[in-house]
Amino acid sequence: MNILIIQLARLGDILLTWPQVRALKRQYPDAKIDMLVRPKFKTATEGLSELNQVIEFPIENIFEPLLKEPLYVQESLTSLHQIITDLKGRTYQWIINATLSPASSYLTFELQTPETKITGYTRTSDGYLNIKDDVSTYFYAQVGVDRENRIHLADLFTMMAEQQPHPDDWKTQVQTPSPLNLEAYIVLHVGASRDNKKFSPFKWRTFITHFQKLSSIPIVLIGNSDETHDADFIALGFNPDQVLNKTGELNFSDLFPLIARAALYIGCDSAPLHIASLVNTPALNVSFATVNFWETGPRSNGSRVLYALTEADLPSETVATEAFKILTQAPASSENIITLVGESPSYQAPLNTRTQDWSWHLLKALYMNEPWPKIKNKTIQQGLQNLLEVNQVILEQFQTIKKTRNVSVVSGIIERCEEVIENIGALIPELRSLIRWYQTQKALIGPNSPQMVFEATEKVHTDFSAIIQYWLTLEPQPLEGIHESSQS
Repeated sequence: MNILIIQLARLGDILLTWPQVRALKRQYPDAKIDMLVRPKFKTATEGLSELNQVIEFPIENIFEPLLKEPLYVQESLTSLHQIITDLKGRTYQWIINATLSPASSYLTFELQTPETKITGYTRTSDGYLNIKDDVSTYFYAQVGVDRENRIHLADLFTMMAEQQPHPDDWKTQVQTPSPLNLEAYIVLHVGASRDNKKFSPFKWRTFITHFQKLSSIPIVLIGNSDETHDADFIALGFNPDQVLNKTGELNFSDLFPLIARAALYIGCDSAPLHIASLVNTPALNVSFATVNFWETGPRSNGSRVLYALTEADLPSETVATEAFKILTQAPASSENIITLVGESPSYQAPLNTRTQDWSWHLLKALYMNEPWPKIKNKTIQQGLQNLLEVNQVILEQFQTIKKTRNVSVVSGIIERCEEVIENIGALIPELRSLIRWYQTQKALIGPNSPQMVFEATEKVHTDFSAIIQYWLTLEPQPLEGIHESSQS
């Protein structure tokens, strides 16, 4: 079997795809598995021996001609045609679009044949988004920073490949010695994948000051060339034998042996954090509300997530204390610590509010056939009743359409009802998962005859009403009745 994984996202996303590749190879040992990546991020595939070939998607050749004056559209189309022709010639039986972006779906559509198995986003014949599998549908509706998903992205990628996540798929043997001649050290990444996920250079300086009062183990600063200015500020005035600034000096491949030999990795959301997971180095992940740590947090044994709503809410001294506790294998002392557990979800988070836990229970009921959470207050109950009433108005318009065979006379009413449903989700965050489920079911109705599309749309509304009606029959429970632990 020839399998193509399309992963056109950044370094971290490619690293989180490693367990998926290994799971596929474990299930199909004779399969040839290729991965399509952007040239800039190809280095994140080095060491993934289960891949047959890494193919570069020539994104610069495709888009640069469109930025010139005048536009060189034909040059861009020629580059795109060449890569599509090359990929089609490889006769893939299964294409897994792990990029999971609407833009990448067009590429998947161009590569597929009627015989190709497709997982992830593609397009219908008339250009609409087409998602064929349940995991990708879940991703589309419920995954993201502002959403309630608690399944790690690496696990979702693995489930896209129709495999169950396994701890062995993370294990990466590193034979290369560390680029540093140190017996013991910790690694600190001074940056993050995006600026809004960073811990400020001033706070990292303060962290080092507090940490050096607790431990004499050297700290190695790492980062890319764009982060050298921050790193220079962080290291300024410290003993260079105790704070080694290697920011901008190491190749990406050097990070594997460096982090593998470290006693601890410390950093925000970034690719090196996922390297720590792959080489099983304990990590202290500093995380804020700009990141969904459930989806991208560390997976190595002994790791912890130190969470705060914003950087201002997290004292550097707390980070130093928790880092030392991981080194000494002491219990966590901060109420903001999230600990790794060997199951899915991957973490135990005592800090989570009852609202967040309740929303996760709702998500499990919608997608995982688990019990529905009891309605915990009058606001949610009233919101559900409002949704039911508005949806009933839409169903009544469907009856009008059946009688008159005229959509235009009711289209304005239906559009207004959809706006009301959207507003209910904005006013009652606990119901957003349910509303996104409903909206996604409608969005994924594929091209067909007008009659078939009408019937499929009506069924979504009928199912939406059935869910709400069933839920409203459950006995309302007070807030105290909702478990605070994410494990329930």
